[in-house]
Amino acid sequence: MSKPTSAQIPSARTNTEVVQHPEATASERAAIKEKQVIRGVVKSDEDHSPLPGVNVYLKGSMEHTFTDADGRFEFPRKLKEGDVLIFNFIGLEPQERVIQRLTDPLEVSMPPAYLALMGAVAVDQTYKAKPSGVRRLWEAIKAIF
Repeated sequence: MSKPTSAQIPSARTNTEVVQHPEATASERAAIKEKQVIRGVVKSDEDHSPLPGVNVYLKGSMEHTFTDADGRFEFPRKLKEGDVLIFNFIGLEPQERVIQRLTDPLEVSMPPAYLALMGAVAVDQTYKAKPSGVRRLWEAIKAIF
């Protein structure tokens, strides 16, 4: 009733090879220095606590990352001087930072966003939404029975 089993076949070993590249030229070193990975930390402006979950966008593109639980981030691609990062979080003012020196980690403080209410606030009765067309039809059919 049981099927016979066979031993596993050992996997083939892969050979790794270390390749030495010649020393980079001055122009290659300048190109590498020109683009670097940007790291930083985002904090609240009020109590200087780290902000987790802040959206960090590269202006003019769809590339982005988020801050971790300690408010730290590392942008997923290498940036160059002059690129603009946008920091966005609900309830806080969006911040923009122009990348100037690539070696320094960014420190961003985000102040609270103050919103102005436009119009009057009614508190004398509760709000009840008007039923949609399908809902009105259902209520009409239900009222028959």
